[in-house]
Amino acid sequence: MIGAEFGRHAVVDGKRFRLNLSLDDIEDLQGHVAAEANHTRDAKLRNRLDKIFLKLQGFLDRYDDQHDL
Repeated sequence: MIGAEFGRHAVVDGKRFRLNLSLDDIEDLQGHVAAEANHTRDAKLRNRLDKIFLKLQGFLDRYDDQHDL
């Protein structure tokens, strides 16, 4: 499960950052992102959160696709 301090474990990689997360962690984070997107009144923030959700889903889909081979 993702705790409040999970961002402290991010590794800066150029202009990006990386987090070492398990699939369960990604799904947990995705749930939090979706909940925030569903409850915000700020359309710009909702759009950004939706994009983050889709990015996380892409990670999950790639992992699942590898196991289908």
